[in-house]
Amino acid sequence: MSGGAPGGLGIGGLLAATLRLAGDGFGRMFPAALGVSLVSALAAEGLAPADPVPTLGPGLLWAALADLLLGTLLTGFLCLVAIDVAIGRRHSTGQYLRQAARQFLPLLVFTFAVSIAIGIGTVFLVIPGLYAAARYLPYCATTVFEDAGWRGIERAEVLTRGYRWPLVGLLAVGFTVLLAVGIPIGVLSAEFGPLTGLAAQVMLSALGYLVAAAFSAVVYLRLRDLREGVSASDLAASIG
Repeated sequence: MSGGAPGGLGIGGLLAATLRLAGDGFGRMFPAALGVSLVSALAAEGLAPADPVPTLGPGLLWAALADLLLGTLLTGFLCLVAIDVAIGRRHSTGQYLRQAARQFLPLLVFTFAVSIAIGIGTVFLVIPGLYAAARYLPYCATTVFEDAGWRGIERAEVLTRGYRWPLVGLLAVGFTVLLAVGIPIGVLSAEFGPLTGLAAQVMLSALGYLVAAAFSAVVYLRLRDLREGVSASDLAASIG
């Protein structure tokens, strides 16, 4: 299929492919996600201990910064692993980390900017926030996997053009599922003390990173196929 005219995304197929990829890549992705989630949670506890009345102090700001930096590097790493799993290839951990580190600064800036856009949009009845997320959804893959650097955000916009509203619907489903799963687990874990709550937070965060990486990879590959006629088997990764 040549690039240009939009075809169907296949929402059900994307959801099924996301779960399949998350399962296939679990052993390669989850340990890294779990490790970073644990470090971030412990850093938050150490820098900004739980307070009945949260205050915006230096500890909270440092904890948020540490989470952003670690999360950005992890996101880039998982993006590369997820796409490699999807296309049936494998590189070393060092190769993934080098590529993610090479594109760390643009990925960090894009992550911060997109997060702000989503946050502002969410204030206005949620839908604008989901639209912002859909518009830039594959920015990690375009920035890190394609090694596009600062051109990654523009490249992501090109890929999602014509598919943003279907992606909004898909993201809305994911957001609803996240709330349906996360809120009861959070409430139940709080009943069993802070240690259990921390463990639940770490596990949910790690699973969130895993599923987000798988979802982003699946959507990216589907958009490449629809817009450019490039299937997973045609992709050549430049990693290392």
